[in-house]
Amino acid sequence: MKQGLIAKVKSGQVTIPIYWEETGELYGARWTEGGRHRRRRGKDLGKLKVEVRKIAQRLAGNIPAIESLSDDDLAILREIRRKGVTLADLETLQTVESVTVAEASRRLLEAKADTSTDNQRTLKTHLGQFGRKFGKRVISSITTTEIDAWLKKAAETPRTRRNKRSSLVTLWRWARDKGLLPQALRTVAERTDFPSMRKQKRDLVIETWSPVELRIILKTVPPAYLPLVALSAFAGLRSLELFPGEKDPGNRKQVLAWEDIMLTGREPRIVVPAAVSKTAEKRTIPIFKQLASWLKTVPIRKGPVCPVAVPWKGAKSRGGKSVIDLITDALGEPWKTNALRHSFGTYRVLQLDAVGKVALEMGNSERMVKSHYHDAGRKKAEAKRWFELGPDKVSRKLEVVA
Repeated sequence: MKQGLIAKVKSGQVTIPIYWEETGELYGARWTEGGRHRRRRGKDLGKLKVEVRKIAQRLAGNIPAIESLSDDDLAILREIRRKGVTLADLETLQTVESVTVAEASRRLLEAKADTSTDNQRTLKTHLGQFGRKFGKRVISSITTTEIDAWLKKAAETPRTRRNKRSSLVTLWRWARDKGLLPQALRTVAERTDFPSMRKQKRDLVIETWSPVELRIILKTVPPAYLPLVALSAFAGLRSLELFPGEKDPGNRKQVLAWEDIMLTGREPRIVVPAAVSKTAEKRTIPIFKQLASWLKTVPIRKGPVCPVAVPWKGAKSRGGKSVIDLITDALGEPWKTNALRHSFGTYRVLQLDAVGKVALEMGNSERMVKSHYHDAGRKKAEAKRWFELGPDKVSRKLEVVA
């Protein structure tokens, strides 16, 4: 038999030629797959045609060769076989769009563009951290075990682990609802371990300032930052509700403005708009006499209440020192993060002897206020002295605004 083309095996758009190789007295089929030249040989033309037809059918259906599969692909196939999944079972599976974690995260953030800046920032941070390890992976290929392992490594405390887990659950639920994942009742992110907060709650110590320390803070703080201290200490405002926290002016969240503060009338009050509140819910806080007196010392009361620069991020004041350095030097002790708001919650619970009203004023749940501020180691006499600290009891020197 002469060397040359003997037959062609065709399936769809795929054609594989078979030749007679006289030198080896064999039939040989040749084709290209995955950018590489491949060949199959045999003495029996009939059997070779059967094998080559299967190859042509596979190529026509875009099914990869077993030797081209990755380790992850082979691990999936082994798991399918171990669990006894049949072809009939696979036929019932819902097909989903093949999307990477990075692409799914991008789409989610676009969908959340109308939510609060804080929510967007949190999602972007957590999903970005997760994406550095899994961003190129198809989201439907990620397992619960992988997420659990990442969470344990990425977060030291149960609270942080919960927060990161919550962002991943948000992504997986959204991807499921958009058809990027099978319509299961619970996603792989939801099936991850839910960190217990019991030990952290037992070890939790809420830091507060004493009335004596608050007097020093009020005496020392530069005029531009006096509203921050007054509103945090006597109304429980969050720093995120007072400072933009963004360098890009076009991306700054809305903050409390003087127009939100009613200092006159029968019921002086602060109305925290939903767009300002961390919880995106409007709330009202009463203004009592001493807080009103502090706020009235500010000569110009228009626009944002607080400066753009956050004091614990290097805002400069007298002698080139930061605002926080000035205060801690006067106190003779380190700055306690969020202690002004924590002090307000603690002393307000003692003053009112009620958790529910304080929760409404602070924009927290009653459960949170009870666990954080009820019986927090302070006394009613201290609460009385705290809320009596008006400008008439604190000697402040006239200073240039920082």
